[in-house]
Amino acid sequence: MTDLKPNDLLDRRYRVIDTLAQGGFGKTYIAEDTRRPTNPQCVIKQLKPPSNHPKSLENARRLFRTEAETLERLGKHDQIPMLLAYFEEDEEFYLVQEFIEGNTLSSEIKPGQSWSESQVRQMLQEVLRALSFIHQNRVIHRDIKPDNIIRRHQDNKLVLVDFGTVKQIRGPNHQVSGTIAVGTPGYMSTEQGRGNPRANSDIYGLGMIAIQAVTGLTINQIQEDPNTGEVIWEPWAKISDDLKRILSKMVRYHFRERYQSATEVLQALESYPQVSLPQQTSVPQPTIIQPTLVPQQHSRVPSPAIPSIPQSGQPQPTEISLPPSQLSATAASSPQPFGGSQSSGVGSQNPRRFLLPIAVATAVIGILIYLIWLFLFNNTPKTTESPKPSPPATNAQITSTQRRVEIDIQARISLGEKPLVKTEEVGTLNPQFQAAKQQGMQAMAAGDYDKAVSDFEVAIRKYPNAPETLIYLNNARIGNQKSYTIAVAGPIATDPDGTLAILRGVAQAQDEINKTGGINGVPLKVVITSDDQNPDTAKKIASALVKNPEILGVIGHSASSVTLAAGEVYNSGKLAAMSAVSTSVKLSNFSPYVFRSVPNDAFSARALANYMLTQLKKQNAAVFYNSKSDYSKSLRTEFVTAVSLGGGQVVDEIDISNPDFNPATLVEQAIERGAQVLFLAPNPAVLDQALEVVKVNGKRLSLLGGDVMYSPKTLEKGAENAVEMVVAVFWDIDSNPQSDFVRKSKALWNAEVNWRTAMAYDGTQALIEALKRNPTRAGVQEALSASDFVAPGVSGSIRFLPSGDRNGSVQLVKIHPNQNTSSGYDFLPIPSN
Repeated sequence: MTDLKPNDLLDRRYRVIDTLAQGGFGKTYIAEDTRRPTNPQCVIKQLKPPSNHPKSLENARRLFRTEAETLERLGKHDQIPMLLAYFEEDEEFYLVQEFIEGNTLSSEIKPGQSWSESQVRQMLQEVLRALSFIHQNRVIHRDIKPDNIIRRHQDNKLVLVDFGTVKQIRGPNHQVSGTIAVGTPGYMSTEQGRGNPRANSDIYGLGMIAIQAVTGLTINQIQEDPNTGEVIWEPWAKISDDLKRILSKMVRYHFRERYQSATEVLQALESYPQVSLPQQTSVPQPTIIQPTLVPQQHSRVPSPAIPSIPQSGQPQPTEISLPPSQLSATAASSPQPFGGSQSSGVGSQNPRRFLLPIAVATAVIGILIYLIWLFLFNNTPKTTESPKPSPPATNAQITSTQRRVEIDIQARISLGEKPLVKTEEVGTLNPQFQAAKQQGMQAMAAGDYDKAVSDFEVAIRKYPNAPETLIYLNNARIGNQKSYTIAVAGPIATDPDGTLAILRGVAQAQDEINKTGGINGVPLKVVITSDDQNPDTAKKIASALVKNPEILGVIGHSASSVTLAAGEVYNSGKLAAMSAVSTSVKLSNFSPYVFRSVPNDAFSARALANYMLTQLKKQNAAVFYNSKSDYSKSLRTEFVTAVSLGGGQVVDEIDISNPDFNPATLVEQAIERGAQVLFLAPNPAVLDQALEVVKVNGKRLSLLGGDVMYSPKTLEKGAENAVEMVVAVFWDIDSNPQSDFVRKSKALWNAEVNWRTAMAYDGTQALIEALKRNPTRAGVQEALSASDFVAPGVSGSIRFLPSGDRNGSVQLVKIHPNQNTSSGYDFLPIPSN
């Protein structure tokens, strides 16, 4: 293996600063990225294949790529270092990961001092969220210990590092069979010590960390009962009985008696009230049991008889072994940890250990492991009935402030008795339409459904392109009949055009299913709500929808930050929500009740980066984004990662929201730094500023854009300067102009529709298919989560990944002159390779 020295340059980009650690299969270095404006530090893991035989090298190369793909998925989580690049040089493999500056938990958990209950609870919740994510991605960490958890200086969040011992999970029982024992003594569960780690082996390690924190004991002072193998710790802990029960279940000797998932532990923590107990500053020494020091080199894995398993009715996992050929190959190539005395030596002798315990955070120690993906994580609820709403509060219990809130929220929800989309009636300048719609709404409010139907039909004839009115018409036709009800939520006041596009998709799907007999004979009713793109308002609307037992699903919301806020309420209320336009990667694995009918930003970023590198054949890009927008930041991060992984570089990153933003100066700056391409990733709030960039660029550099650039405003204001710009969208009407959806939508609206309409239509179709399977809240969630779920969509079948994301693709379009349009320009689809 090449021994790298300071100032050595890897991949003509990464300059080595120093060696951090080394193990049996590789070395870890700290380096700086010379191709980024601020030369940020990063961590590089170097791996030498065991043989340079061509077949062995090719196999290692394939597994290396698989491992890199795994790390890239894991790096989507805010509490896991991002994969920045991977490459091969001189038949050695390298992974580049984000450098995390902070302190390890081992520097916070001090012998003789105990944490408060609130501190331990917060620590558990933060780490469990990261564990839940990696387990849902079919990966076991296998070395959960204080040295591998960093409190990041930037935001004080806990970050899970050292993925050098990660292992793909095999089998439906969440187990990996037939590997050598990997991990750190004291934090390894029994099954992991025997070479059969499971997802809840990681839960055991985290439980031991928490026990250290609440007792003030070192890991080697904690004993086990020699007869049962259970950990003895409670006499040293001054915490509530609830937390004691949770920690005890996390570290049970037998995996079957432990929590089976990180989500299960999180739910247990949330189910008991926070208890304020005085913080203990020193550890009492009870006379009941005196712990003795255990030699550090000994694994704390006893071999007592396995305790009897309670007859809880839970399925008992079946042990699955690898075939002999795979077993020997796996054992031979399984990684040795950097941990133990070797890892501790790095931490204790090098002060940088407290600045970057991600020395081994690059996961390549395990790259030669044979990967088999058969694991399905299933945390869906098993109930078949909709949850009962909380009983309404009495008038005496509701304060005047609460009344005002309820009145305000009710004003934002309508089945047809009031207008929410003001532009639909005002913008048409059609007094006959306006009068007929108003009369229809008055009839709906009075319960006169026959008259409402008549009035709404008149309104639609006068102006067909009115989705709110069409939804009200279908609701009026149902009247008091039995129906299934869903809601649609959007920023009607702040983004009326975008919301109307979403409503067209929902209205078309509702109209089609009801005209063909309904869902198993039952018609679909739609409630419209307006959230003003405000997270607090969205939460209140979500709460109102959760409390209404008739609502079986939701289409919404729009901005990713708003969907995240409302999603918390849907998650706790167990109501499935389907966003048609939120694309931030933060929503991936966010909740088992939040789905998306639109692919996330990673799809768009990869498509655009690939187009830049392979079609434009250009390597250097500058990114314009809004640091105040979750969507914009997500798209920017995904693009930077995709370009880097493809061998290119982002030479400048420019925040459009900066009050000193000067497009002319900043475009010149990007050119001076070597940019060949400008990537525009604005959110709607800064679209005008992005178009100023288009103008001052004057076609000097190639232009790429996120889906927000797919707007009539881009064609009108960008005009000639925007010609040849390539934009990623999720559907374009010209990509399949003869499709059934396009034909029906043109006939229904007397107009062409955009990708937001298509994705909202697909989201509604998915809810309809789920309702066909089981028309309850729990049934809808279970159906959408099922691995065999499929629903008909605009451009193909609708399927969801375990993360809740749409398993789909994007469409690239390019701006061309077109004298047949009002602007003189149009978006035309680029044929896929």
